[in-house]
Amino acid sequence: MKRIITFCFLLASFSHIHSQQSADKALQYINENLSQENIYILTDKDLYLSGETLWFNAMVFRNFTISDLSTNFFIELYDKNKKQILRKRFPIFNGVVKGSFQIPESLSEDIYFVRAYTPMMSNLNEDFQYIKQIPIYNPSSPKKLVTDKSSSWSATVHPEGNSFIVGNQSKVAIRLHNIGIPPSQWEGYVIEKDHPEKKITTFKGLDENVGVFSLTPEKDKIYEAVITDNNGLQKSVPLPKASEKGVSLQVISEKDNIRYKIKNSGENIPYYTVIANIGDQLVYKAKVNQLKDSFQSYTNQSAY
Repeated sequence: MKRIITFCFLLASFSHIHSQQSADKALQYINENLSQENIYILTDKDLYLSGETLWFNAMVFRNFTISDLSTNFFIELYDKNKKQILRKRFPIFNGVVKGSFQIPESLSEDIYFVRAYTPMMSNLNEDFQYIKQIPIYNPSSPKKLVTDKSSSWSATVHPEGNSFIVGNQSKVAIRLHNIGIPPSQWEGYVIEKDHPEKKITTFKGLDENVGVFSLTPEKDKIYEAVITDNNGLQKSVPLPKASEKGVSLQVISEKDNIRYKIKNSGENIPYYTVIANIGDQLVYKAKVNQLKDSFQSYTNQSAY
């Protein structure tokens, strides 16, 4: 399983020393006391007929390893109105669950939702639980499922490190949020709002959801990303206004290590504290005693 390393950094002034010293302790506390379980489920099929049996294998993880916290596993079936149709409980053995449930023959043809969770997860928001939609067909149903071929989406922009600074080249991610079938291909370009006829840079979707481009913003200029999908639907989304000064964090992934670059544009900061974590687990911490631009490397083979 590929592990995701999240880098963040804290900028120190003498009044913030205590908060920085406690950042890694906070991560340690979360890891030991509040770390969440996650569920992965593999079903025998992606769609079913009413009356069929749904078979599944599930694994319960915590911080990317098999969880030993929970011994009970709950799985439920809901209709589109969030009405519960059935609920089953299964034991967890060494983080693994194997089970099945029969889909009622009386169900109308529609989209239904499988929800799974452990007792620990039941105390949290639904965002922390496993929810998957499945189509269930019924030849006797008066209503039939029809494929929705429409493609509607919105887009958001995310500068790397959440910083967009004048004169600093920034990597910017574009993320599509789809309603209905996502576009199979999409692309776009960036313009300066007062000169829309000039394309500053172009980009293409890496998949159905994400695209990336680089841009060096100039002072007092407002930028927009114009996006067009393969169905001809076009939308534009504004980029954040660039700050005149600040500190940016750039992460460069390589084959055997991860490098990061801290760039300071006009901020008087005595040092930086850089923290990297996998899930809720602290895997790297460094204090960088430099006021100038800084390159550092982090190598950890177990993180790949």
